[in-house]
Amino acid sequence: MKINKNKTLYFVVIALLLGLFNLIAFVIPFPKSGGFWTGYVSITISIVISSIVLYIIFDKKDLKSRFYGVPLIYVLRSYVMLQLILGITQMAVPAFNYRYAIVVNAIILVFSIIGLIALTAGREEIERIDEKVRQKVIYIREIQILVENLIDDTKDELILSSLNELKDLIRYSDPMSNDEIEKIELEILSEIKSLENLKDETKLTKIKDINKLIKQRNRIVKAYK
Repeated sequence: MKINKNKTLYFVVIALLLGLFNLIAFVIPFPKSGGFWTGYVSITISIVISSIVLYIIFDKKDLKSRFYGVPLIYVLRSYVMLQLILGITQMAVPAFNYRYAIVVNAIILVFSIIGLIALTAGREEIERIDEKVRQKVIYIREIQILVENLIDDTKDELILSSLNELKDLIRYSDPMSNDEIEKIELEILSEIKSLENLKDETKLTKIKDINKLIKQRNRIVKAYK
């Protein structure tokens, strides 16, 4: 798998940050007590976890997916800042009991991971709903275009009036959908497509049937809100 230039630079930045942290940790004469190693490992873990999560967020190609990752960044920022403060304190203060330090750091880590998991699940659900809405908007637009094409090819005033009413009904239909109306939507699409091959005397009846189907669909959509 090829790694592009931006990803390479990202890994370089993370490596530099880890290198700088290690330089500070081992050049400054911190007493190498249990508290030091607890703080050192905890800060390193926070940097690694943050790096992985940020990589996943910004590896998304579309801007909207990246935007949905913003709450994750806030959680990461809080986690890293808190862990840095505690970790440096644990490294610098020899009297800091490393057993308590491990427990405190573990609590912070666990709650941060839980927060990230919860936000990720919410983000994925939002993206799923967005995709579903997008598909339904396309569906509404598709049947509207089909009706508009029929209008362009129609000369009979009565049929033209009925088609315009149908177009308006479609235009103001809620694009939201659910599994309950998928069958009706497919039927509506099929019926609209069939109009092109019908004779004028049967078109009016078919248009009325389509109107009923769309109204039925819209009622079901409204009922599920």
